[in-house]
Order: sequence, then C-alpha cells, then structure tokens
Amino acid sequence: QKLFITTRNLLVVCTSRPQTSQCKLSVDETFWNDLNDKYIEQNRFIPMKLPPLCKEDIRTMIATDLKVDESLIASRLHDDVFSQSGGMPHFAIEILENAKRKKIIGKGDDGLVDWLSTGDGKGKFAFGSISDLILHRVDSFDATVRDVLNLGAVLGSSFDLLEIVAVLQHFMGATVSQKSIHAQKISNALDTLVEEGILRQVFEGGEEEEYEHLEYHIEEKNQQFDRSGNRSYTFCHDVWRSSITQLMLDSRKRDMHKIIALTFETGAHGEIRKDFQSRIKLFSHWKAGGDFAKTASLALSIGKSFEEQCLNNQSIRLYSETLEMLKGADDSAEITGGYGPQVVESIGVTDLEYVVSIHIAMGKCLANLHQAAESVEAYQNGLKIYQEAPAGNEVEDRSIVFPIFSGLFVALKFGQIEQDKECTYEQNLVKTFVHETRLNGDPVHYTRALAMQGEMYGRLGNFEKAFEAHHELERVYNVDEHCAGICKAYGSDRSGQSYGASASWHVQQGNVEEALRTCHYVIDELMPKMEPRNVHNSAIMIYPTIWIMKDNGLALEARENFKRLVVDAFNEHYGEGAFTFCLPVYEPVLMLLELAGKQDTDVEKLDEYVDWALNDENLRFGKVINNSLGNFGRCSDSISAEICLLLAKRVHDPEKKMQIVKNGLAVARESIDLTVTKGMIVSHKQVKPVLDELESLGRELGIE
Repeated sequence: QKLFITTRNLLVVCTSRPQTSQCKLSVDETFWNDLNDKYIEQNRFIPMKLPPLCKEDIRTMIATDLKVDESLIASRLHDDVFSQSGGMPHFAIEILENAKRKKIIGKGDDGLVDWLSTGDGKGKFAFGSISDLILHRVDSFDATVRDVLNLGAVLGSSFDLLEIVAVLQHFMGATVSQKSIHAQKISNALDTLVEEGILRQVFEGGEEEEYEHLEYHIEEKNQQFDRSGNRSYTFCHDVWRSSITQLMLDSRKRDMHKIIALTFETGAHGEIRKDFQSRIKLFSHWKAGGDFAKTASLALSIGKSFEEQCLNNQSIRLYSETLEMLKGADDSAEITGGYGPQVVESIGVTDLEYVVSIHIAMGKCLANLHQAAESVEAYQNGLKIYQEAPAGNEVEDRSIVFPIFSGLFVALKFGQIEQDKECTYEQNLVKTFVHETRLNGDPVHYTRALAMQGEMYGRLGNFEKAFEAHHELERVYNVDEHCAGICKAYGSDRSGQSYGASASWHVQQGNVEEALRTCHYVIDELMPKMEPRNVHNSAIMIYPTIWIMKDNGLALEARENFKRLVVDAFNEHYGEGAFTFCLPVYEPVLMLLELAGKQDTDVEKLDEYVDWALNDENLRFGKVINNSLGNFGRCSDSISAEICLLLAKRVHDPEKKMQIVKNGLAVARESIDLTVTKGMIVSHKQVKPVLDELESLGRELGIE
C-alpha cells in the first residue's frame, strides 16, 4: 500500500487466493475499496481473475505432461483428473505425477492412455481428494523429511534454511557436537522436498553453484549460525501447507509456534527482533502460540513503528488482533470493555497492563484518523477494564492509565463527550488527574496534568487559575529532560503545548508584548529541542502562535515558521500518501498567512486561491478537526472564512466576488455558532471580526 501510494514508475504484481468469507486479505479495507473503484478508473489497478482450467484444457495438460497426442487420452482418465483436480493446474499435475510414480498409468489394449486397472481406476489407484493424496505423499517420507515438512508448514508459506535448522535443533535439544549432523540431515530433507515438487528453493546472495558445499558453522560461545549462503524455501502451492496444518492437533501447533518464537528470540536468530519483517513474523508466532504478553509487547512496538509512518490503520488492525486473543477465551455476554466476566476476573497483572496499554495506543491512532467516537470508546474501555479487574488493585505503577485521562480530555475538545454547562465532568477529570500525578511524582505526567488544568481554566475564561497552573508547570517542566517521555506517553508534548496556550491568555488580558515574547520562546527555544519527525506535535505547539503573530503584523514570519517546522518536515519524513491529524489545514494555513502578509503586494498563486475558495467543498474540514483546533486558538473552518474575506477584497470579477463572499459568510456564521456553543473564547474572537467584514461586503453586494 505504501509503495503504491508514494511511488511512480513501479509495477507491483500481487497474487492471492479467491476472496471468500474464509479467506480474506489483510489489506486495509478503505485502500482495498479504493483499488477496486477509483484506481481501476484511473488505470492504476488492473484486477485479473484466474479461474480453474476448463475440461479441454485439462486434456491438453494431461497430453503435454505424458508427452502423447490428445486424441490418445482415455475419457475415463480425463474425467477422473478433471473431477479430482477441480480444474486447478497444480492439483492436476499432482495427480498425474503420483500416478506416474506408482506406475498406474499407461497405454491399454485399446491403445489409449488410461488407468492400468480392470475397474474404473477411480478410488483404487487415485484418491478421493487432494488432501488424501497429500496425506499419502507425506506418509511415504521418512521421519526427518516429515518433521521438516511439518515445521515448514507451521513456519509459514516461506522460510529460510537457517530458521528451520535453528528451530529443529532447539526442538530436538541437539548438543553442539550433534548440530552439524542434524543440519546436514535437514538440508538433505529440504533437497528431497524440492525434488518432489513440494517446496521451491530460492537462492540469496549468489549463484546456485556457490551453495553446493554449504557447511554450517556453529560458534560454541553464542551458538549462532553463519548466515552466508542462506537459502529460502517457499511452498509450491498453499494446499500443501494448509493440508499439513489441518492434520495437526491445535495443541501441537501452539507448542510449535511457541518453540519457533522462543528460538527466534533467544537462539541462533538473536537479531530477529531488530528488523521489521522479522518482528512481524515473530508477532504471528507468539500470537498463534497463545502467549498474550509476548504478542502484546510486539504489537505495541510494531504498532508504534506503523504510527511513526502515519500508517495508523495498520496499527489499529494489529492492536485489534492482539486483543481478540483474550476475547476468544470467554463466550459470556460482553459487559466490560468488550470482555466477559470470566476474562475480567481472571486476568493477571501483566496481561492487564498490556490490555490497558493497547487500548491507549489504539485510542491515539483512532484520534489521528479523526475517528473521535471510536477513540473515546477505546480509552473508556481501557479504563473500565482497569477499574473492574481485581488485578487492577495489584498494579504497582498506576501511571499506565494516565494517558487515558489525557485522551478523554482531548475527546472533550472534540465534542465527543457530552457534559453540563459547568463542565463538571471535565473539572472532575482534571482534578483527579492532577491529584494522582502529584502523588505519583513523575514530572512527565504531572506537567501533562497541569497543562490540562491550565487549558481548561483558560477555555472557561478563568485566566488567573490558568496562569497559576502554567507557572507551576514552568517550575517543573524541562524540555530536554521531559519532552521525549511526554511524547511517548501522550503522543505529543502536551506539557510544552501549554506555552502556546498561555500566549493566547496574555492576548485576552491585553498583554500583547508578553504574548509575542512567549511565541518567540516557543519557536526559538522549545522547538529546536523537539523531535522534528513528530509533525503533529510541531503543528499543535506552534498553532496558537501563528494567529497571535499574524494579528500583530508578523503573518509572513508565522508562515515561514509553519512551513519549515510542520509542512516541510512532514514532506521530508513522510510525504505523499501519509496522513497526520492537521494535514488537511496545511495548505489553507499557508494560503491565509500569505494573503494576510501580502495585502499590499501581488500574490503569485492568486488565481489558484480564488478557484479553491469558489469551491464550497474545500472550506470545511469536519467536526473533529474543527473542534480540536478551535481549542488551540482558532477553529479550522474560520481559516477558510478569512481566506474568502481577503480574496473578495482582491477579486474584480463581480460574479466571483459575490460567490466568494457568500461562501465566506456561510462558513464564518457556522464558525461563530461553534465557538459560542463550545465556549471557545479565543477562537470566537478570531472569527467575529472576519464575519463583521464579510457582512459589510455582503451588504454592499446586496447579499443578505
């Protein structure tokens, strides 16, 4: 998906089995729908279905494989191969190759190629199904080959030589002196399976001749294999792997998955957890082995990697798969965060901590995707499970739930949690959070709680208490020591963001000089010490400063700050196809700041901006981002309203001017309603003068 979206001049060929309720792709649903809709229309995706061969094609295949003319193929042989294979080429070849090995196919007295039998041949020399044929083939191998084949099936559709050697030796408990002998036996078994057409061998790093005399070197000290000359294997057809695994007991498969995962972690593959693909493979084995703690630990690590690449949907899928491991253990009615009472009451401390952490991680990713209601649900589920589970009383570090308080506080700003006019829910939430974090003593969490407290009081217009909370935060907060930890716990530096909010409070009190000083402190002192890849943090950190600087004659300087620290950083580290929360407003912010800073000079992209403003669909950014940014100093839709105002002053075409004013009036009035309803004092003061000027222009143009 990432390659498809971000690259050009690249041909990607993907294959899969037919999609059914039993066989579904693990592709992002939205991306899959886009592939089968708009990307087909754009000729970027060309689906091709490969149906089974027809009966005549199977006749041709039989004749080709047996090197005889099609007219010499007996109807009975033809019918049997077609019916048993279902028209699948691989299955048909398996049937023919098995018949040739058993020498039960040849010319009869009538000169036709047929089963060599007196009956109809079916059942006596053939098999009732492909699974029966495969089982027969597997039983014909010696014990070593069967062990290798069984382990290969559990390892996955593909595996490499050193993986299977390491796991089997771990499985058998081989001594150092025995390892070389075992390795050679395994290599011979793999060669047999390749010759039998069950596996396909892929060479890495050189030509085939280089591996003819491959030896295994084992260092006695760390027992690591020399990876030079490694070979990879894949199953020629998935039916081999699926049939073999279906024959195994579930308990045996779980044990094998656990041994595989343990070997990868601690044995010859000590480096397995470092690269991304290996971590994904390790995750699948721990999950199949039923070890929730190991699976959850990897899910959080891999999910964070996905999130850093702005692949939030992939993170969410990973987290959901992990949580499903516990849900399957209880069929009772769901009562607590999606879990039945048996799970909630019996869950251990370690597993509970992972459940809470995964719900928190999922909540962050859902918020990044503007799925606010789902984000709230994830946070609330995590908190419910923590509060209801008896193991919650045994958790030593209560700070694991602190990010839930932060997430729910953000949800309040999204407008996803209803509360009374006095904001009782929010005040109780903040009060509890400040109290718990003060007792905990960790400045990472305490400063976050203080930032929440200051932001809440600022939004309620109680600036004295807001500054009181912020001054306590300034006393404790150290960007060098705390920023990384706060970002890790809360997704962005929510504590540092209090500085931008405090600048807005200064403006409300008429202290513009102190507000600008704070803005420059954020840009010059805090931002250089923060991770540039965390563009969401950068955007929220400087968002309040943009509007204070713009309103005081520094629009172009604010534009340069936003472009350098946010837009350029996003393009450098992520680029096309990636997504971050504030991405939809990147271009409108740049547009407005340019128009505001160049009111007396020409604007190069003026025609482009006019076309943008004429399209009413461009002007609204959705409830979630509008509510969120409204609490950071300006709702996003009001940006569109002011763009329309500044463009209307420049446009001379009467029809375009009238349409732009109409569009601006509509979105400005909606912004006024939002800021009044939500009590967004700072954002209201941003949009009110914009609406006043638009209404004045509207009256001049005869617009009501």
